[in-house]
Amino acid sequence: MLFIVPTGTDAPCYHYPFATAGMIALNVIVLILQIIFPEAAEFFILRHAVINPIAWFSSCIMHAGISHLLGNMVLLAICGWVIEGKVGWWKFILIYFAIGVSANVFEQLIMFWFSESGSLGASGVIFGMIAIMMIWAPENELSLTAIGLLLFYPIFYTFNVSIMGFCFFMIAIEFLTVWFSFFQLSSALLHLMGAMPGAIIGYVMVKGRFVDCEGYDLMSIQSGNAGKRVVTRAQEQQIKIQKQQQKIDAANEHSEGLRKFEAYVNDGHYELALNKFRMLQRKKPSLKMPENQMVAIINGLMANPAKKEKAVPVMELYLQNYDTLRVPIQINLARHALASEKSPRKCMQLIKGLAGENLDPGQLKTAKLLIAKSKQMLSGRTKGADSRSDSWKG
Repeated sequence: MLFIVPTGTDAPCYHYPFATAGMIALNVIVLILQIIFPEAAEFFILRHAVINPIAWFSSCIMHAGISHLLGNMVLLAICGWVIEGKVGWWKFILIYFAIGVSANVFEQLIMFWFSESGSLGASGVIFGMIAIMMIWAPENELSLTAIGLLLFYPIFYTFNVSIMGFCFFMIAIEFLTVWFSFFQLSSALLHLMGAMPGAIIGYVMVKGRFVDCEGYDLMSIQSGNAGKRVVTRAQEQQIKIQKQQQKIDAANEHSEGLRKFEAYVNDGHYELALNKFRMLQRKKPSLKMPENQMVAIINGLMANPAKKEKAVPVMELYLQNYDTLRVPIQINLARHALASEKSPRKCMQLIKGLAGENLDPGQLKTAKLLIAKSKQMLSGRTKGADSRSDSWKG
């Protein structure tokens, strides 16, 4: 006698099959309870002529004996590894009972007037999952192990087959059995009743983007889009949540940066404040430094002779954004242009830019003095140039 059982798969597993192990344990426990309480168990078996919604659920986890249970649980393990591995525990449990209940309801609708018998077992669910595997992972492989005796020689051999080939073979055997039995009620017919809702669920979940098949589902392969991965609804929602969190984190980081900037200004760390603001502005170019803090930085840097040079770009930035202190700041820039940059023309241009402004007597005096010094410097340069020219001519 030779037994061939699935023992593994190369299908991607994104979730550990905890629910699969739980469902196997539940089926085992239920069979034990059936053996201990056989009379009570009768109520939970699906009876065709008796409407009992509880039995639509309970019969999916009941079995006729140990061999019946063992065969189903081996297949459930491999189906669960593939299916739960893709969708997670709660969707797997939902799929399990959705297949079982829909198959049982369909079975009872057909047999209600014609049969006094009933059914139990997870076989219908298993075949529904086999149909799902065929749709979700047709190109992945199953590892099958042959165990037994062949001509009195022990056999233990593992080989690989495609999931499509394995699933098609399993369903084809049941279909041929039903066909040659002229569609009489049999376990094979019940298996096909489970395969139908499984195929529908598998198709709808792929088309509805409820499962990630890495672009290798049956429809993608047949349409020539194999490997073209589609973002699932859950992944799309996760991306949306991540983007929202990134915005929140960026806003918090920005707020914390502004708080540190303000603290640096208040504590007199003007260079640190300036560097912090420039870092914030690189991330948000539209950021504008508040006028009061900009003035505080200018005054703080100007008060330190060694750091006056660093106040110049801040003053220029002030003139681009504000107008309240334009006169004194522009005079300061003119003074710097003349004294540090040795640029009388720039100094005169800045002073002339104040034409029409209401200067107080002190500002007016400073402006006239800067103009006079600028002209003097320009005159001196001209004479020097003429002198150099005469010397060269001589």
